[in-house]
Amino acid sequence: MLAILGSGFGLYGYLPALIVGCEQRIVLPERCRAHFVERPELKYFSDNIQWEQDEITALGCADAVVLALRPTVQREWISRCLERMNIDRLLLEKPLAQSPETAARVFDDLINAGRIFRIGYTFRFTGWGKQVL
Repeated sequence: MLAILGSGFGLYGYLPALIVGCEQRIVLPERCRAHFVERPELKYFSDNIQWEQDEITALGCADAVVLALRPTVQREWISRCLERMNIDRLLLEKPLAQSPETAARVFDDLINAGRIFRIGYTFRFTGWGKQVL
């Protein structure tokens, strides 16, 4: 089961992709339900969602996590995920933290934890990103 923390792109971007493209069951904190209901295009995915009381409970049900959060909050949630032995995979937003120095420390924590993680650097797939590369 995969938890998604983040009620913006986490819901309208990652959720459909993970259900349709990866056939994942998703666990979401109850706090996201209002955002979910506001987006009628998401109603088709409701059978694939398990709702839990809060983020901590959702993490307890998951073996993988998508953190679609602001950098100022993502750092804290990465730490919480790394404390849990049931979570072995993380998909993270960029930047990892609010400053390059903090992001470097978070990156080191991820490496040292030995978990599988990916960071959503998708710029390389855009036309201007390819030109920069």
